[in-house]
Amino acid sequence: MRITAISLSNFKRINKIELKPEDGSLIIVGGWNEDGKSSFFDGLTAAFRGKAEMPPKPIREGEDAADFLIELEGGEYQLKRRLTAGGTHSLELKHNGGKVSSPQKVLDALIGKRFLDPLKFARSSEKEQREMLLDVVELDLDLALWAKNRKQAFDKRTEVGRDLRRYRAEYEGMGEPEAVGEIIPTDRLVKELNELLDKSAKSRQAEGDLADDLADFKRLGKEIEGLEEKLERTRAQIEDKKIHQANVKNRGAERRVEVEAFDVPGITKRIQEVKDSISTSADSNRAAAAAEAKQEQYNRAKALADEAKSVSDSLTAELENMDAMKATALENAVMPIEGLDIGEDHVLFKGQPLSQASGAGQLRVSLAIAMSLSPSLQDIWVKDGSLLDDRSLELIRTFAEEKGYRVWLERVGNKDPGAIIIEDGGLRDPAEPVGEPEPEPEPEVEPF
Repeated sequence: MRITAISLSNFKRINKIELKPEDGSLIIVGGWNEDGKSSFFDGLTAAFRGKAEMPPKPIREGEDAADFLIELEGGEYQLKRRLTAGGTHSLELKHNGGKVSSPQKVLDALIGKRFLDPLKFARSSEKEQREMLLDVVELDLDLALWAKNRKQAFDKRTEVGRDLRRYRAEYEGMGEPEAVGEIIPTDRLVKELNELLDKSAKSRQAEGDLADDLADFKRLGKEIEGLEEKLERTRAQIEDKKIHQANVKNRGAERRVEVEAFDVPGITKRIQEVKDSISTSADSNRAAAAAEAKQEQYNRAKALADEAKSVSDSLTAELENMDAMKATALENAVMPIEGLDIGEDHVLFKGQPLSQASGAGQLRVSLAIAMSLSPSLQDIWVKDGSLLDDRSLELIRTFAEEKGYRVWLERVGNKDPGAIIIEDGGLRDPAEPVGEPEPEPEPEVEPF
């Protein structure tokens, strides 16, 4: 769908412009600065977009109202918009002669996501170009949300990675812990020692009793010798002593059996062993406790490292899955021109950043994106095209013809063949001779 008639009056620097454009693929709008060229293009944009693209002071100085009339496809659509100095704003849209309800909504649907100036796109930063392209391309993925989620996953993996390295350094620096020594049960040894000491005391008591019995036995022997000398004095007394001695002897034998039953050498030896164990158990137990604590610390650090490794691997898999989702979404996206792709922070063309492409390549990409923003209205306007050389103009002409679009191009001056020339807010009569205005200052925009 193309524009077939335009009428603009009293908009910015425009006094009155009425024209029916030709069907060529390139229309040059020329004229000198402040004669109304930019106002003409702003008027076309404001006619379609309305308040969204209306400048702060849209009405020409000294006038009461500004009027817009655009005809599409020979009258299939007729757009009328009027602004008054009093602040009223009216819009009427007809389709095949009948009024359209919600006219701005219908216009927005017709013009799509316009308006993008191709040259403005080409001169934008890489980040801005990427954002503009994302507005054009339909993706099955919300890249802003994707980038946010990926950053969160990446930052989390970075944090987990730091923990993993710290835990690994901790347990690897410790080395393999030595085997935990046996904890000596001191309380049991003390109990055993007390029992042995009790047995030792009892054995000493038995030994004392045995010694006493032996002493009695010897003493009684001496007494017997004395009594035997005195046998004549009393045999009865001797017999009594012998009986008593025999009893003591028998009791002494019993005592010996009791002493032998105590295994005095074994008890003495074990007492010393227990004493030695008790004296060394503190150091041994401290060493064993330290080894056990080291083993626990090693196990804890290794478990934390294993857990961090598992989380890191999971996040890596999540990032790989997210990258695959993005790659699939970009692969399935229909780009405005073959070879175009979306990088992390810039636009790619044929595998290289668009900023590194040739001027012709950048211009073709910019035109293709602008055209993709306007799938129904096949008129694209380009402001500030004065520095485009003949080669660039021919590229625009052939590219627009190839795509079935028509490009309106603003140029300073009045010498482009077949150009529409705007002078003092109106159209110059083609029959009038071309004058020579004062030299224009050099523009600051870099050429392609």
